[in-house]
Amino acid sequence: MIQILRNQWSRDQAEKLIVDYAKSEKLYFWLASVFSNLSEKDKVFIINLSLDPVTSPQHENTALGYAQYFWVQTIGCYLMQLEEEKLLSVLNKIQHLKIVVELCVNYNASDKNYDLLLHHTQSLFASNQDLTFFRSIQWFRFFLKNKKWSPPILSSIHSTNITPDQLDIKPFSRMRALHILSHHPTFCAYSTIQQDIHFFRKNKSYRESIVFYIIEICRALCYVKKDAEAIQILEDYNRLYQGNIGFWASIHRNSLQLYASWAFALNNQKEKAKEYYHQFNPSLVENFQEECIRKDHMTVKKLLNT
Repeated sequence: MIQILRNQWSRDQAEKLIVDYAKSEKLYFWLASVFSNLSEKDKVFIINLSLDPVTSPQHENTALGYAQYFWVQTIGCYLMQLEEEKLLSVLNKIQHLKIVVELCVNYNASDKNYDLLLHHTQSLFASNQDLTFFRSIQWFRFFLKNKKWSPPILSSIHSTNITPDQLDIKPFSRMRALHILSHHPTFCAYSTIQQDIHFFRKNKSYRESIVFYIIEICRALCYVKKDAEAIQILEDYNRLYQGNIGFWASIHRNSLQLYASWAFALNNQKEKAKEYYHQFNPSLVENFQEECIRKDHMTVKKLLNT
């Protein structure tokens, strides 16, 4: 049936394929491969139908396959390249936009389409978990664009008192990083991070996505030149988790190599920095944080003179 649909598109056949094979990884790779050749109406049709079986990826233990992730990134790329008028028209027709926002986090602060997507979906983020996730994206984008804080945002960040047992790790991690970025340079982040690490050590369910936490925190520490604290947290992480880790953690760990390299470079440990840098594979960065990571990558290259 896939071969038939590649050669001759049919909504009925596509619907049967999606209904019958919603749990198949191959389905989502196929959707991504045929997507560019569809009309706008058929694109909206296939987006709505294919996202029906995809559960919200924000929560810690949601089983989201790489092919599903790749498919939602395809949807996000499509939305980002539309003209503004067309984008607004399409957004009004697409269901499950919350899933797209949760997966397609875009740190490119100059991308106005993403701002429109956030504005269009804001009402969908209602719980404490949702709001922390949503605001942390908005505020980090503001920081990357302006390199400083507005008084209202600064006040909001400092009034957001959360602990890892209150939120799943991704919104918690990003908000924790914002606390580090927004505090006075004399603020000692390490004691706060130690409390988090202690919680993760006791709660093994966070084993996979602890890497996401370390990335967000290490990046923030590098931004504010707290390289000694960044190195310490990397050493704590290496002691905390040894041996094999799952697929998603391995993808995150690739990005972590870059921020480890940055931390050691800032600390004038160039050989150690180069050791981590050579383990970083830029081709594995396949999400909407790529613009942010690309700029950070250029910073590390300059520090290492590569």
